[in-house]
Amino acid sequence: MSDTVSDYLRAIAEYVAANSEFVWEPEGEYTSTQWGLFIKDVPKDPDRIGVLASYVDSMDIVPTVKTREIDFQFRVRGGRLPTDCDDMAEIGFKLLHGQHHLVWNGLEISRIRHLSFASLGPDSANRWERTDNYELITQRKA
Repeated sequence: MSDTVSDYLRAIAEYVAANSEFVWEPEGEYTSTQWGLFIKDVPKDPDRIGVLASYVDSMDIVPTVKTREIDFQFRVRGGRLPTDCDDMAEIGFKLLHGQHHLVWNGLEISRIRHLSFASLGPDSANRWERTDNYELITQRKA
């Protein structure tokens, strides 16, 4: 079984969608009323989205260490209400922070923890955004 960073991001998307108002469609086709989840892509539409993107993979930095750390961002864009993105980011926090000793889609996850967040303010279409940063720890496959 593959254990690429993209595999982990897809597993997170599936977990979040199964346990919240977010919807995961791998092809990225959503209605205007859905909270769509995307991997890396920040599309113009729909208004309400969650985007998962990695920014550190320790396997790229220290390939000999047995523990692998994948840092990822969960960016949320809401509607024109400033609290939309905060409410959905909080749901993401409750689902992800503190998860440990799990198997999602055949991928072992030792721990996920929240690192930080930042309000990004409104985008050019006046839709509010926020980003939360997480660390996923797993054991490197042989």
